[in-house]
Amino acid sequence: MAGSASSTVGVATPVQSSGQSSGYRPMPALAGAGAQSCQRCGTQIRFGDPSCPSCGLPVEHESLDGVPFAVSKMGDPAGFWIRFLALLVDTGIVLGIGALLWPLLFGESFFVRETIRDVNEDLSVTTTTLFRTQNWHTLMWLAYSIILLALFGTTPGKMLFKIRVYDRRANGGRRGIGFISASVRTLGTLVSGMTLLIGFIMAGFRRDRRALHDLIAGTYPTRVH
Repeated sequence: MAGSASSTVGVATPVQSSGQSSGYRPMPALAGAGAQSCQRCGTQIRFGDPSCPSCGLPVEHESLDGVPFAVSKMGDPAGFWIRFLALLVDTGIVLGIGALLWPLLFGESFFVRETIRDVNEDLSVTTTTLFRTQNWHTLMWLAYSIILLALFGTTPGKMLFKIRVYDRRANGGRRGIGFISASVRTLGTLVSGMTLLIGFIMAGFRRDRRALHDLIAGTYPTRVH
């Protein structure tokens, strides 16, 4: 009776006698914990508070989908197919930029050309050109993804479908996720590709919709509200 009488909606104060809070479901990471210190400014944060009362730093609660509370407030996990469409848009942009820069930097056509005379020469020239352009595509993609995610937390393709990439603290908005996280995530996409694309496909079967490279980098692709 005492527990029900003290229940207050929206209050996350722990009940000392039972070790449980009334009107609030504690998340696994903080279950049974009391006050904690803010990692940024050191202010004491009450159990259940979503952010620091002094500096506003989000507290790392886990939501029911395994997404940090700070990230879940921004939107829902971005699904596999919507991210695939965003990838197609970004790939087209990268190819277009690469095709424009290639002749300016190297003084030759970006597209593979067939030579006329010798068959062996044709094969050699074609193979060399393909190898060079594939490396160029890869470098362009790495630069494109790292810079945009680091600075803005999104890319034009992702922005088109309202997708942003956040870290656990919900960084990834206007200031991006930083160059370290962006580099790890982008290089991680190469690892996802080396797993026969399983690293990408697994995002469709996880509740948090994270691919292998997201797990490696600690990032959360989110479709913002």
